[in-house]
Amino acid sequence: MKNSAELRSLSGGLAEIHDTLGAVCPHPPPDFPPPTSVPAVPDEVADHLNALADHLNALADHLNALADHLNALADHLNALADHLNALADHLNTLADHLNTLAKQLEMALELSRSLEAQHTTTQPTISVPESKVAPLESLAQDTQTRVRSRVEVADSTTRPSVREARKKECEPLTPMFAEWKKID
Repeated sequence: MKNSAELRSLSGGLAEIHDTLGAVCPHPPPDFPPPTSVPAVPDEVADHLNALADHLNALADHLNALADHLNALADHLNALADHLNALADHLNTLADHLNTLAKQLEMALELSRSLEAQHTTTQPTISVPESKVAPLESLAQDTQTRVRSRVEVADSTTRPSVREARKKECEPLTPMFAEWKKID
């Protein structure tokens, strides 16, 4: 049925050519009733027409496949655009975080400079008491040594319970001196 439709179309085309060529003739063409059947086409022409139809169908299939591929490519490009937009959003967020970190770093550096200036300013103030602590530590050490000597002498002459009591009285001084030395 497809071939007969194509043949009718071809026959119509041939009729138009015939009409055009007939117009050259001085006599008008005779009125014939429309054909009830399609005129016979030679086998060679029919074969060429069938081959042409097959090629046109194959070409249409290839064009449809190409359109499908182009649609798929468009979908992939849209997905890629979406991913690129998301990446741009992430990069903007990262840039905002980096700017925040840069500001915080600048504030930390400013604080560090301020603390360093305060340290430099207070260092001489701290050095004065430190210079006075050293002689006091030496005096305390000497005093502790004298007290121990006296305690030992007294211990040798006093009862053991009195010796223990005096020793306990001197014990709190030892950690206090050790604590002072840690401060240095």
